[in-house]
Amino acid sequence: MMSSKRNAPPQGPPIPGARPKRFLGAGGFADVFLYEQQVPRRDVAVKILRQGGSERDHHRFTTEADLMARLSSHPSIVSVYGAGTVEEERSYLIMEYCPPPHLGKLATSQPLTLTRALEIGIQVAGAVETIHRVGYLHRDIKPANILVTPFGRPVLGDFGIAAPIGLSVEQDEFGGASPPWASPEQQLDQESLTPASDVYALAATIYTLLAGRSPHVDVSGSDRNDQLSMLDRVLHRPIPPIGRRDVPEQLERVLITAMSKSPPRTVCQRRRPGSSAATGSDRPAAGHHPAGCHGGGAPRGDGWGRGAGLHDAATGRHGEPRRADRNGARCPQA
Repeated sequence: MMSSKRNAPPQGPPIPGARPKRFLGAGGFADVFLYEQQVPRRDVAVKILRQGGSERDHHRFTTEADLMARLSSHPSIVSVYGAGTVEEERSYLIMEYCPPPHLGKLATSQPLTLTRALEIGIQVAGAVETIHRVGYLHRDIKPANILVTPFGRPVLGDFGIAAPIGLSVEQDEFGGASPPWASPEQQLDQESLTPASDVYALAATIYTLLAGRSPHVDVSGSDRNDQLSMLDRVLHRPIPPIGRRDVPEQLERVLITAMSKSPPRTVCQRRRPGSSAATGSDRPAAGHHPAGCHGGGAPRGDGWGRGAGLHDAATGRHGEPRRADRNGARCPQA
């Protein structure tokens, strides 16, 4: 009996104007619950700081809430509806509820169509670029942190380890990485991170959506997927081919360039007009004025050169996603 109590999922505490329904999942320092909001009536996801959280946890939670609220109106970032505190000064954040499965589960069960993977990549790239514009890094871009709204739109969530661009290693109290998708410099934790690390993780995520596996899992058959073995592959081994005939060679080259071991740290260098991203162009990654080359703005040394040309590889001449087939399926909803 004691054992079943210990293993029971946590219960959501009372929150004004909302009724707890069930436990959804746990993060590093907080739990997420499904609530039914009373007015307006709708399901919402509520992230709540755990009991006994440290001052550092409170700071991280506040940073996440403030940053998400600032970016909440972006169509590819999870919307925030409100925040507050409950018993024992535990902070909570009310967000839009995106029914499972997330893209991590979808991609591992079956790789996405090329069309759908490119749609998601371009939309999430716009979200990532917007995060960089306000001076932050997400630092945990991966398929499991991309949710899908009931209308089929991908949204980036979980800003729990987001941090200001250029934060020194000594000042970094946010920490953390997801090894299957994180850049070499983030995993080594020996230098200040730049937007190039987020570009790396975005490319690794798109690769996963297409391949059904992380670019760094063991494909040799020996199943060496412990953290040290994976880090060795991240640092020293080439990215294996995606293995799909419908994936354009240019797109695969762009993804591999974005996951380079030692990325360029500047963008918008003076190169001839029309130079190809696959050969090192510093053209924008996605959107009309992506990070690095802003319309009418000055060049920025923000690291997007690592992923230059993602948009060009993913789109046709008029900006429409290249169609792998005529039946590009949408991600299913639970």
